[in-house]
Amino acid sequence: ALAFVYLAKIFTWIYRWATGRPMWARHGKRTVVIVDVPWVHQLVNQFVSKLFSQSYSFVSLDVHSANGLDHFVHRYTHRVVRGVLIAIGRPDGRLLGLAKSESAVILAAKQAAFI
Repeated sequence: ALAFVYLAKIFTWIYRWATGRPMWARHGKRTVVIVDVPWVHQLVNQFVSKLFSQSYSFVSLDVHSANGLDHFVHRYTHRVVRGVLIAIGRPDGRLLGLAKSESAVILAAKQAAFI
């Protein structure tokens, strides 16, 4: 009966050994940060959160969301660690009114990526 408790971890190690990945790399859930305009990032945050609400802890996601033009840099760039997935929706810079917004989102994304 004790084997069933560790069965998921054993399968994870077997899979990592078979694919040549590091055996002791990140064990635990991933973090996803969704960066877009408020109505999009709130909607996608709730959808992904509900989608993974019934999953096991070793395959679940920790979901955060932010507005790239407003508070992404201040809230999440100090939390960026190895393994964080950042999904960024950027404005269409081909439109004259959105060119500066696109540049600001790209700058925020680069700040998060290079920390």
